[in-house]
Amino acid sequence: MKNKDKDLFDCSNLALYCSFYSVDIADVREDPEMADYMEKHRAALEQLISGYHEMGNLNQEICNEYLGVDCPYCKKGKKTAKD
Repeated sequence: MKNKDKDLFDCSNLALYCSFYSVDIADVREDPEMADYMEKHRAALEQLISGYHEMGNLNQEICNEYLGVDCPYCKKGKKTAKD
């Protein structure tokens, strides 16, 4: 196992990488080419993870701003404007 692959397997986001590529961790451990590919694209995946984390925080802030807003569609059990 290469040092780069060892770093990949020690990464706390390995399960997220595998989810992104729809593969099992065991498959990555058994296939050096797959591990090398993941390691090569690791920085891009870390940027995606970071971006989703930042957007999650922003979305939470937006939701918090609207928590007390009266919604005409939420009255009488209606969930959407189509109801």
